[in-house]
This record gives sequence, structure tokens and C-alpha cells, in this order.
Amino acid sequence: MAKRKRRLKKSVKRVLYLFIGIVVLICAFSYNNKSVSYMVDKVENITLKKEEMFNTDKLYMALDSTLILDADKIEISNDVLSIDDKTIHANKIGTSKIKVIKDKKYDELEIVVTDILTNYQINNKNKLICEQYSSEDEKLLEDILANQIEFYGTKTRAGVVAAARFLSLEFEYKLNYFYENGRMTNNDQYDYCDGEGRYLHKGLYLSSNDYKDIKQSRSGPQMWGCPMYEETRKMNQNNGLDCSGFVTWAMLNAGYDIPDYGAGDLFGLGEKVYFTDDSVFEKVKVGDLVGKNGHVGILVGINDNKYYIAESLDYDLHMLVYSKDELKNSELKFFVLMDDYYKEDGILTNFWN
Repeated sequence: MAKRKRRLKKSVKRVLYLFIGIVVLICAFSYNNKSVSYMVDKVENITLKKEEMFNTDKLYMALDSTLILDADKIEISNDVLSIDDKTIHANKIGTSKIKVIKDKKYDELEIVVTDILTNYQINNKNKLICEQYSSEDEKLLEDILANQIEFYGTKTRAGVVAAARFLSLEFEYKLNYFYENGRMTNNDQYDYCDGEGRYLHKGLYLSSNDYKDIKQSRSGPQMWGCPMYEETRKMNQNNGLDCSGFVTWAMLNAGYDIPDYGAGDLFGLGEKVYFTDDSVFEKVKVGDLVGKNGHVGILVGINDNKYYIAESLDYDLHMLVYSKDELKNSELKFFVLMDDYYKEDGILTNFWN
């Protein structure tokens, strides 16, 4: 009986030791797995290389706007921004840093959310008035404009689109249409004139400080939004841009050495294709020009089978939105395909959010 008890105790002990051994092995295996996982992470972090994915280290966003970036992962530094998959949301005024990871490479970008821009307002804006901005605000806006163009690509199609979107969509006020009082060209057809319905300069014409850059005036100098005598209609109008003045301004600010061209001159920069040919809608890209005899605008968005055209005409700088059929039945007649002029696309997006 005593021997049976001793054998039983030994059996229990062996089972207990076996159980303890299994538990120890499980714990060790689990620990080793965690160590392996940790080491893999460390290796991935070590092999993650910094690469310049962007043309600038800063970008401005309007409050409540969005930005879509092609990335495997995006990390943000604070709640000024939030992330939904690849979409960045600007939640409140402030500055945040993001880390963009793609193909085991990364880049960092500072994003400044500001209320001096609007969240891509289509036509729902008040008219710009005289001295709307302080010199400090104009400087900030000019910095933002230059930054946007640099981010999307200086001397690229995307840079032209960024400039055109800035003035027609992100700029808080509508710019007035002003029939030109002359151009910065020396010929018999036009008076030599600067800054009156046209503004072939880098930046914005929003401060009297800009007058020093004006080469020759007829009724001015007067900044955008300030009243000035308009020769064509023989009356005072708030200064702004005419149709080709807007397009050439966008191209110049994007880095192209564009002369003070009118609509007809601009049409000669690319291949003119009429809407009557359905195949043109497969070829057209944002940044291409849109026109009719004597008038030019610029295509700044394609989304949900809609075409978004920025133009300065009749009263102000505004946005036109057409379906393909509406465009074919409109007063506009053709696109001007600009690949041969722009050469490079840059960071091109069909739409702005």
C-alpha cells in the first residue's frame, strides 16, 4: 500500500513537472516570437530611407479642406489634422507635421492650416474691394501662392493648375473683370500699359507697395479691387483681370516666361481640338485651355463627368461647371491641348479633394 502511494506521488510529480515544462516552453516560445517581431520592426525601421517625395517641406491648407496623398501610411503629429486612409483633413487652425511612408521610403512635411484661404469655394464669394488686405496679409497670401506652385511643380502643368485654382477657388474674394486698358507689348494695336486689366507679374496685386513694379499706367496704378477708369466701357470699374490676363498670370506665376498674350496668341500654344469630336474628351487634361473666338479660360477640374473651367469674363473671375453635353452645347467651342507647351505634368490631380 505504501509502495503504491509512493508510485502515485511520483506519477503526480512527473505530470506536474511535465505541465510546468510545457508552460515554460509556451512562455519561451511566445517571448521569442515577440522578440522576433520586435527585431523585424527594428530592421524595417532601419531600412526605411528618407527620400524627397515633395518639392517643398511646407504646405498650406484651408480650414475644413482635404488633401489626398498617394502613400502606404501617413502619420500626423497632432489633432490639427486627421487621417482617413490616404485623405488628410484640416480640422483646425494651426500647424502639424506629417510623415508620409511609401515603398519603404518616407518624407516629412509641415502643414499649416489657415483661415486666410477658403475651402475651394465655387462662385459663392463676395467681390474684392479696395484695400481689402493689409500688406502683411498680402505677403502671407503671396507666400502661400508660391508655396502651392512649388509643391505641385514649378514650370509644370500642375503648377499652372495650382495658380489658377488659387485665384479662382482658394482666394477668399471674387476678382473683378476689367477690360484691359493696354498690354505690356509695344505695337500699334495696343497701348503700352501695365496692371490695368492685366498683371504680368509674380504674386498678387493687392497693395500699393506693388505700384513700384508697375512700368507704365494709363488710368492707374490701382491695385485689384480699387476703382479705375476703364477705356472700353468709358466708366470706373474695380481693377481686376480680363480673360487672357488671368490665364497668362497663372502661367507666369507657375514659372513660364509667357509674354503678355491675348486669347488668340494663347490658342497657338497647343493643338486646338473642337468639342464636336468626342475623342477630344479622352485627350483633355486639367491645365488645358478652353476657348471660343476672342475668349479663353482654363480647365482646372474634371470630376464625376463634370468639367470645371475657370474664366474671367463679363463681371468677375468665376467657375463654370459643365457636363460633356452641356459643354458641347455652350458658347465655348474647343480645348487647346497643352502637353507640348508644359512638357511636364508635376503632381497633377484631376480635382482638388
